[in-house]
Amino acid sequence: MRKLLFWFLFVPCALCFVPPCYAQEKIVAIVNKEIVTQKDYNDFISFMRMQLSQEYKGAELDKKMESMKKELLDKLIEDRIILQEAEKLKIIISPERIRERVDGLRRRYPSDAHFQQSLRAQGLVQADLEARAREQMLMYAVIEEKVRKNILITPSEVTEYYNQHAEEFIAPETGDFDSLTAIDRDTAVSAARDLKRGRDINEVINEFSLSYNKVDLARGQLKKEVEDVIFSLKPGEVSEPIEIAEKYYVFRLNKFNPPQKRTLAESQEDIRNYLFGKKMQESMEKWIADLKKRSFIKIL
Repeated sequence: MRKLLFWFLFVPCALCFVPPCYAQEKIVAIVNKEIVTQKDYNDFISFMRMQLSQEYKGAELDKKMESMKKELLDKLIEDRIILQEAEKLKIIISPERIRERVDGLRRRYPSDAHFQQSLRAQGLVQADLEARAREQMLMYAVIEEKVRKNILITPSEVTEYYNQHAEEFIAPETGDFDSLTAIDRDTAVSAARDLKRGRDINEVINEFSLSYNKVDLARGQLKKEVEDVIFSLKPGEVSEPIEIAEKYYVFRLNKFNPPQKRTLAESQEDIRNYLFGKKMQESMEKWIADLKKRSFIKIL
């Protein structure tokens, strides 16, 4: 009878605890001599979710994470390969630098309480964050050594790009405007009428309790139908009221600047950054592909 009670009472309870443990320790991939468990994968997803939560919220965050799930295991495997390269190079990251990185993430939150709450919401503790920060810094150091420092952009490449993409370096037309804002159309109409009659702008602002801004606008910053109106003005001319986001704007053009082509000297830093980014992406893809080719990877 005691044996029967043992099997009926104890064994089912013990089995209740097996599935979660088993699920956490389940191997999802093998990368060379290293295993990747379900817990590793879950922690990686939680870390990515915490980072993205600074940019996305609620349903938008859920949708973003769902769209990335298929890529995340591949990304985790790539990270493991890069970290194995860091181990070969015997790269060391000091604890002080790790703390600085975590403190930088902490400062993005209104308070330490919000930071800790966000950690708990993702099922993480600070030690998880520190471990991930260390891994990121190790990977950056490897990439710097193996990829980044080998990329060179020559002056001739910059000049060639500038000459072949001349249309990209034409700055759009710009205008210097007085902008008056009213909450209703009738007020905006009256203000525009008085300005057109030559009344002092400060008197108009005060009488109609308008908001005022002096703005420099370039083509492409506002909706086309708005820009077509305000860029058709001549210096000194005043627009009719324009509704934007449930408010009414009156513009007066002070100065118009036609489109101008940026010089090579003005554009070279932007060109260099673009070419460097392009080469960096190509080199990274090639380097990662080579690492994968030389590695044993099995997704279970």
